[in-house]
Amino acid sequence: MYCSFHLRKGTAFVPTTARTEAGYWMAIEPVDVRKVENPETLRSMLVAAINRGNPVVRTPTRDNFPRPIMERYCGLKSLSAFERTASCWAISQHDGQFHIY
Repeated sequence: MYCSFHLRKGTAFVPTTARTEAGYWMAIEPVDVRKVENPETLRSMLVAAINRGNPVVRTPTRDNFPRPIMERYCGLKSLSAFERTASCWAISQHDGQFHIY
């Protein structure tokens, strides 16, 4: 299990994380975006993302590789501007233990 998310100015952006047939991770719909006013809000968002699991999707080709899903939700002119001003977090599960980094 793998889940990545961003926090920016009190808002959490938690996409569904899919695994491609080639084996790499890719953010897909649905994306949960909410103001985080308390730890319970973030916890519920992360539990929902973890429960959605990591669907396996076809590996896109270079010709049909989609735009990054977070571009639609970040509210800035570019994804790089969003990534410079947001903190990125990830959760993975190995041998029954969760790791946050």
